[in-house]
Amino acid sequence: ISKIKELEGKKILVIDDDVECAMSIPQIFNALGVEVECCYSGADALERVKKAKANGLAYDAFLVDWRMPNMDGMKTTKMLRELLGDDILVIVMSAYEWSDIEDKAHEVGIHNFVSKPVFLSDAKDTLLRSFGLLQTATQVSDKSFSFSGKKVLLVDDNELNREIAQEILEDCGILVTTACDGEKAVEYMKNVQPGACDLILMDVQMPIMDGYEATRLIRKLDNKVAADIPIIAMTANAFADDQQAALDAGMNEHVAKPVNVNKLKEVLSRFL
Repeated sequence: ISKIKELEGKKILVIDDDVECAMSIPQIFNALGVEVECCYSGADALERVKKAKANGLAYDAFLVDWRMPNMDGMKTTKMLRELLGDDILVIVMSAYEWSDIEDKAHEVGIHNFVSKPVFLSDAKDTLLRSFGLLQTATQVSDKSFSFSGKKVLLVDDNELNREIAQEILEDCGILVTTACDGEKAVEYMKNVQPGACDLILMDVQMPIMDGYEATRLIRKLDNKVAADIPIIAMTANAFADDQQAALDAGMNEHVAKPVNVNKLKEVLSRFL
């Protein structure tokens, strides 16, 4: 991924009590050209901000975890605003859905959100949007993606979901092969010829063999196609541990179910 000119040199303070998460975020943001500092509690953040202020330094944005012990994201944001004024940019991170926390977030003036764990694509979109750099003209829905002739293996145990997803993909010019469980997907990938499959859309929750297990087995197959093929998780749960499990299993990205057509096309466009 290339650095984004408009974001280069921006300084962001990440506030998250989850040390692992706080450690993975700088890598993601550095890839975009953003400078990141991390601290692990609201109190720690306030100390750091006071120091920076005394030295004439300022952060361009604060990335605040919503759920933290002692001082949660809401309280931390209130305190930051008291210290620095109301026009600071705060982005909230949460494993919850935005709709669950929206009202409370708005109360403290937070309008920007990124779901956890933070994926590069989401981080980039959120930052560009938060800094007002995302021109509406470049929004995904206006792009016409052409995936003509690309080949996708669609794995889902639910017939209706499969039909809907297949229709969406075929409308984009994609040639679709379907499998109704993880086992069949692994079988298919065992014998796949180079050029016969460009990407796998993998449902996560399936009987017989779930998407994580299937992905792990596919990654272990000794053919080049299986090792390198992009695998995208389809998950009805947007919770952090699911997304983390997808990454740990060797998946490249996730899309939420029910599938949003524009979001799906945007994700596919990065891999196809």
